[in-house]
Amino acid sequence: MPPIKSKSKDKNKKIVKKSELNKVDNLNFIRNKIDVIDQKIHKLIMQRSIYVKNIAFEKSKNTKGNSIIYRPAREHEVLMALLNRHSGEFPKEVLLKIWRTMIGAYISMQGNLKVSYVSKLEVLVKDYFGITMDYNKITNIKKSISILPNDVNHILVLPLPSNKNNWWQNLLSINSVNIIGNLYDNLYEDTKGYILSSQALEFSKHNKVIYITLIKNVYEISFDKYLSINNYLILAKASKTNKEVIILFAKNSVSQKDALKNLNDIKKNSVKSLIELKIIGAVSMNNKERN
Repeated sequence: MPPIKSKSKDKNKKIVKKSELNKVDNLNFIRNKIDVIDQKIHKLIMQRSIYVKNIAFEKSKNTKGNSIIYRPAREHEVLMALLNRHSGEFPKEVLLKIWRTMIGAYISMQGNLKVSYVSKLEVLVKDYFGITMDYNKITNIKKSISILPNDVNHILVLPLPSNKNNWWQNLLSINSVNIIGNLYDNLYEDTKGYILSSQALEFSKHNKVIYITLIKNVYEISFDKYLSINNYLILAKASKTNKEVIILFAKNSVSQKDALKNLNDIKKNSVKSLIELKIIGAVSMNNKERN
């Protein structure tokens, strides 16, 4: 009697082949889905480009070709909304980098944004604004600040003000230059630089408002006490003369109206000590600074 051939091996072979085939089919199905998503993303990027150009056109009609193309307060709100609605395993830091690069490209589509900076901030600046900007490394900070009023689309990135980084003192005498934004690696880290421009201040939902004052030095201690009691943070100080002190300080504010009220309150309570007082900056606070 001839030996009976087992059918189990052939059956197992068929099962393995079918199983492998199913795996390939599943992978191809998923990859096709990803390809469709990629095409949709690309299509939306191109559509967004059309609207950006439309915005640039509408702006140019009202500003004779000198419209503001960089708005850090609005950008901050866009990025915060992005983070608030984000879910899943995709890293938030990478998501922010993608959006920041895309925003930089769209800014360049609206016009030429010139970005000046000091050498110590070069890596941070270029990583933040992307590859499409007109970059300019500077050595003379005072001169660079003085020429900002010539072009509303020229910004200057400088290190945080301190007694050593005393560039901020120039803002006491220059009325048309403001601190309009801040720079950080991501929205969860400390601010590493400030952005200066001749454009008007724009407020977001959460702001750090920056003030500068010139006072008689005999009132320095009492003025410091007033700032401390009212939750102001002193950022830097410097003696202008042997009788005068310049102070840079800040306070969190929810709106321009709130900031102006604080300004008026300081004036009312420090009449004798004040020689000059004004708001020179409003920067959006990131997640770490809010907490």
